Amino acid sequence: MMIPYHNLATVIGLTMTGLFFSHTLFGKKHKRSNKARKAAKPEDVSLSRHSKNIAKSTLLVSKIRGIEQDGAKINYLRKIDPYVFEELLLTAYELKGCKAIRNTAYSGDGGLDGQIIDKTGKRLLIQAKRYSGHIKRSHVSEFIKLCRKEHCDGLFIHTGKTSTATRNFAKANHIKIISGSELIRLLIE
Repeated sequence: MMIPYHNLATVIGLTMTGLFFSHTLFGKKHKRSNKARKAAKPEDVSLSRHSKNIAKSTLLVSKIRGIEQDGAKINYLRKIDPYVFEELLLTAYELKGCKAIRNTAYSGDGGLDGQIIDKTGKRLLIQAKRYSGHIKRSHVSEFIKLCRKEHCDGLFIHTGKTSTATRNFAKANHIKIISGSELIRLLIE
């Protein structure tokens, strides 16, 4: 069963009832013949992977809400699959009424992990990083270059720590850094 990732309401409805996961992810796996495997195109695999990661991200919103301490929530986020983390952020923005623009592939994205159109119609680029220490200024610099090239502001969202100098550098270049308690609010409110 393929779920179009542009239809979040369908994903939420199916995952809430348990039908999606009970029949597709945890159910009996169907083997494909060698001929079918050879005929599969890379984009077929990507779409399926995207659909699964979007569905997982939808379930993670509820799981994160159930963790009591913010520090434990951040530690949990650091351990999830990086692609699911990207989808989780886009899903959180969709739940807030923004339109998410998802990449068609995870690798080779040039540092762009997704985009949103906010409620005012403004397009924002997203860079998602799972750090345990301080973010690297070089990552922020590369993202700034990408945002300039695309003529957009950006959201650099991460699970690590941000120095005041890096935060000020990003802000001066129209990049909002979201981490810590602000990241938790994004995901649970």
